[in-house]
Amino acid sequence: MTNQPDSVQNVPGEDRNGASSPWTAAAAFVCGLLACALNMLLITAPVGMILGTLALLFGAAAFARRRRGQAGLVLAAVSYLIVCIWGATIAAVIANDPTFAFGELWNAH
Repeated sequence: MTNQPDSVQNVPGEDRNGASSPWTAAAAFVCGLLACALNMLLITAPVGMILGTLALLFGAAAFARRRRGQAGLVLAAVSYLIVCIWGATIAAVIANDPTFAFGELWNAH
């Protein structure tokens, strides 16, 4: 048995005082790094987006509590930027493809 009151709950990633542990910033960095690597390939981008979101959440938690986790936040932003570049590239290819007729989509009977 512990001597903690019932109102105090141990949350994973936090110490007994409620402060974010140093592992939260490390988790943000690792998730952000993996997100950037996975977002380089279009086929693994959905997994990269999930890891980017986790990096954003872990980085925000570490930054809010201890002013750490900036690397995780930056890597999460870079991973989202990579996905935006993928989206813009695909949109540009579709928009400039002469065999793809946009009118047929809206005028289909």
